[in-house]
Amino acid sequence: GWGYGGWGWGDDWIAPALIGGVVAYDLSYPYGYAPSYGYVDVPVYTPAVTPTLIQPTVQYWYFCAASKTYYPYVSSCPTGWTPVPATPSDAPAR
Repeated sequence: GWGYGGWGWGDDWIAPALIGGVVAYDLSYPYGYAPSYGYVDVPVYTPAVTPTLIQPTVQYWYFCAASKTYYPYVSSCPTGWTPVPATPSDAPAR
């Protein structure tokens, strides 16, 4: 406004005015932009996965009681083959 003997910029502020097609405002305004809000992501719940215990497959040798030998040392057995675990039950675990 009018001050200091005429129209001027007194007291560090600029009166809104149309100057050359541009609106000028007080550039010494002490406040910046409002702080942005932080958003929290929606929690995603995943079901707990239960581990599947896979048992080792039992391997067998085949015993012929008639000849008292194991396959493949004999190719036939007149009394039938008896499956025997390849690892004895009292063997230490690996």
